[in-house]
Amino acid sequence: MKCQFLDKRLNELTMMVLMRQTEVDIVMIDMKLLVVETETADITADDVDT
Repeated sequence: MKCQFLDKRLNELTMMVLMRQTEVDIVMIDMKLLVVETETADITADDVDT
């Protein structure tokens, strides 16, 4: 019985860590996309100005 509880708890903790890491990765991807969009917009604006 105790082993089942520990196994379930370990599984829950593993899922929590994976979810947290996924959230961090999503935020980093969004930040990188924002940088790319900003740089692309700057390049397009420079091309229009010249």
